[in-house]
Amino acid sequence: ALELDGNLGGNIGNTSHSSGDLDISGNSTAVNIVNGAQIYAGNVSAGVSPTDVDTIYVSDPSSRLVASGTLSVGVDGNATLTVVNGGNVTSGTGYVGENAGAHGTATVNGTISQWNLGSNGLFVGANGTGTLTISNGGDVTSGAGTVASASGSNGTVTVDGVSSRWNAGSGDLVVGDSGSGTLTVSNGGNVTIGSGVLGS
Repeated sequence: ALELDGNLGGNIGNTSHSSGDLDISGNSTAVNIVNGAQIYAGNVSAGVSPTDVDTIYVSDPSSRLVASGTLSVGVDGNATLTVVNGGNVTSGTGYVGENAGAHGTATVNGTISQWNLGSNGLFVGANGTGTLTISNGGDVTSGAGTVASASGSNGTVTVDGVSSRWNAGSGDLVVGDSGSGTLTVSNGGNVTIGSGVLGS
């Protein structure tokens, strides 16, 4: 595992130098970003190979993972992204379960815990299987969203708890595009969209 601890000066890259890509690949490979540590990269990919089982963990205020390009949780293998205790993830386009056979899981849990994709799209179960859980005041912001994009894909999104929110901006939120998609909003959770399609 790679653990970056802000208390120990653990940072990779900076706001001026973030073009290098970060691939997280291997059997039980983990990247932990805690206590205000920060990673700045171009594209960030976890679960790159079919046999991979990888994790990204971002915890505590001021802890940041910044991907100026895409962030893919489960490219061809298995991967998990966990953002808790005020951790922050910023990225371009996001994929949770990108390719066929991949399994991706993303959790954004707790007040001020955030995944911000700006105006870019978030695909949960693009061609594979993806699960996104936003809970206990977690926040996800994107320009649009698709849950279960391609034929054979599976996508599940749960927004649970007061102040938990998925803001899909002014774009479309499509649930079950060509795959099997489920969106559950419960216990005061909130989803904001420009327009929505259930089962195209």
